Amino acid sequence: MNLAARNVSVCRGAATLLASVSVAVEPGELVVVVGPNGAGKSTLLSLLAGDLRADEGVVTLGGQPLHELSLAERAGLRAVVGPPPALAFDFTVSDVVAMGWVHGDRFGHAAPARALEEVLEACELGPLAERAFHSLSSGEQQRAQFARGWLQLWRPPGDRTPRWLLLDEPNANLDVAHGLALLEDLRGLAGHGLGVLAVLHDLDLAARYADRIVLLDGGQVIAAGAPDSVMTAGRLSAVYGTPVHVEHHAALDRLVVIA
Repeated sequence: MNLAARNVSVCRGAATLLASVSVAVEPGELVVVVGPNGAGKSTLLSLLAGDLRADEGVVTLGGQPLHELSLAERAGLRAVVGPPPALAFDFTVSDVVAMGWVHGDRFGHAAPARALEEVLEACELGPLAERAFHSLSSGEQQRAQFARGWLQLWRPPGDRTPRWLLLDEPNANLDVAHGLALLEDLRGLAGHGLGVLAVLHDLDLAARYADRIVLLDGGQVIAAGAPDSVMTAGRLSAVYGTPVHVEHHAALDRLVVIA
């Protein structure tokens, strides 16, 4: 069972945003989408979320066209984390994160409170739980957004129902420590059976944490696969139009990308 876009194309007027793109996200893996501005990254994420319909091709979840699933069914299987919202009311951090709960009493009456506490703690938001969301820094708001998506996909221990978390530049407002912590959390969620797809601009973080990388440019997949096969100096330099250095760092025992 996977979440997949198969030969999808999206056009807006004379512009082609995506052209015959195919991407699949399996439960248990972290897929990172990279590419320059205008490459089609956010458009692809919107297709996989079901927020946008392709002009050609199809997006499927478990082999079923995604648009055939109800909104409630989609909400239980995939969560989308984007930029922090602008809220008109003084919701607390706890209120905003709790908006991700879509399960009602399915897991018992005590489950919503227990799950909320677990997620707030995991995202280091416990001390901020009663703060007004709009009073937080942009980075703290981004962490709350991530926590909301995590809560939406929460399941009791041992439940490995396939689910997918889709994130658009989730570390954009985070400092170095919290950015690394978020990627560690994404690796952990993938390790517990979630399929995770994240759009990132940081090529080094992509190389460090991704199981697979999809490199987009001009609405097309330039390369897809393991980081060391996709992230080559020549390919990245050509796509980004600037020198990009790639090497395997012996002391760190990982691929390092410097732009």
